[in-house]
Amino acid sequence: LKVVVLSIGAAAPRINIKELIKLKVIVPNLDTQLVFQKIVRQYQRSKELSQSHLTLGGDLFGVLNQKAFYGEL
Repeated sequence: LKVVVLSIGAAAPRINIKELIKLKVIVPNLDTQLVFQKIVRQYQRSKELSQSHLTLGGDLFGVLNQKAFYGEL
């Protein structure tokens, strides 16, 4: 947020290096980073699984719809 305030220029904003050096960057300890990484990976797996279920559900609906259309139900 503060970086945006420090940028100069309209067409091609630039950051003054002296101001950039003054910015404090918070870096979590390694244990916290590893916990966060684990959470992100679990979320990604869950998202992929949900997407595959959604795709499968759509495929099954298409087959069911086609059978209904041809009177095969």
